[in-house]
Amino acid sequence: EPLQFWGPRVRRHPVFGAAGTNLDLIAFRANGAVAIRTWERGVEGETLACGSGAVAVGLFLMSEHGARRLVFKPRSGDRLVVEALGGVPAGQVLERERRFDLMLRFAQVVVGALAVC
Repeated sequence: EPLQFWGPRVRRHPVFGAAGTNLDLIAFRANGAVAIRTWERGVEGETLACGSGAVAVGLFLMSEHGARRLVFKPRSGDRLVVEALGGVPAGQVLERERRFDLMLRFAQVVVGALAVC
């Protein structure tokens, strides 16, 4: 299982410092939803849903693709909606969090290579 393999490795990777990071893996579905799975630090495993992870991925996708509204389907099967109420965030929004940006780009590569959701 890719999340079980990548989760602990990315969570503790030195680039994210002593505190580590969460890992969100995504896959785009034909119905327009974004499947999302989260490996959460502290839990040290997969969680059924992560609102902050959905928002983080949502901001990234909005800045990269100009989307204004995204529907996420986490492992729980619930429907999480992230919507830009103002303008779509610019790429500079994420500049302050380079580790965050790196994490999401890495997650996209992993998901692109492995259909994990």
